[in-house]
Amino acid sequence: MPLLTCPDCGRQVSDVAPSCPGCGRPAAAPNYAAFAQPQAVAPVPKPGRFPKWIAVVGVAAFVVPVAIGFILSRSAGTTADHPSQTPVPVTAPTPAEDPDPTKTALIKMDTMTALGAFVFSKPLMADTVAADSGGSALFALWGARRMRWSDVYVQADETTFAKVRKDSSDQIGKRMCSAGQVVEIHAEKPATGGHVASGLLMSDSEHIYRFIAAGSSGDLGQDSRANFCGFVTGNYDYPNSMGGTGHAVTVVGMFDLPENRAAGR
Repeated sequence: MPLLTCPDCGRQVSDVAPSCPGCGRPAAAPNYAAFAQPQAVAPVPKPGRFPKWIAVVGVAAFVVPVAIGFILSRSAGTTADHPSQTPVPVTAPTPAEDPDPTKTALIKMDTMTALGAFVFSKPLMADTVAADSGGSALFALWGARRMRWSDVYVQADETTFAKVRKDSSDQIGKRMCSAGQVVEIHAEKPATGGHVASGLLMSDSEHIYRFIAAGSSGDLGQDSRANFCGFVTGNYDYPNSMGGTGHAVTVVGMFDLPENRAAGR
């Protein structure tokens, strides 16, 4: 897992963390180089609530300086009375890092609906180049264990390829379905459970979609016909075989397959 150095406090920070755990400095938009491998994703606060560690840091930010000031003043007074004594340096404690933030986030998401899990993951979603955003990956890992076909299927698309490519910020979270030909597909079994497949789908309108599919991908392979439905999570640009840049829309959802429709999927 790549680590970055916080420019404010010098602390080592995960490249997918939304902020520095040491000083709270916001990080740049995260980028998952390989979403199928469990990546460290910083827990995102539920709407209207703050994670416990934020409250702890807030209290510590007030209490620790006061305590340090009191201890130092006592040390200074003692030294004046007894010059032979030396003040003992006091170091403020730092918040403990979560050893597995991805697992922690998924545990919090286990009881959420698809909409709730999407809202939870959305702050980490962004337009990307040749890699999936942390939010897309986190939502897909939740989907591998909890997503149902009824969560993603819509009779009429809620957005279009052109609208997303123009400005994804207004379209993220809307659902759409696309039928076409699988250009490439890679299936994985994440350590967090379930099945996920990712790749590219060329629609009958010749639009390219970067799909991240939860659940079964069946016997689908390159050049297979498929129908895919899901949530838009941003734009996706990638180097193509002609030496140029391909332009796609990322959708996290499911393939329309009998096994995904059955058993609650």
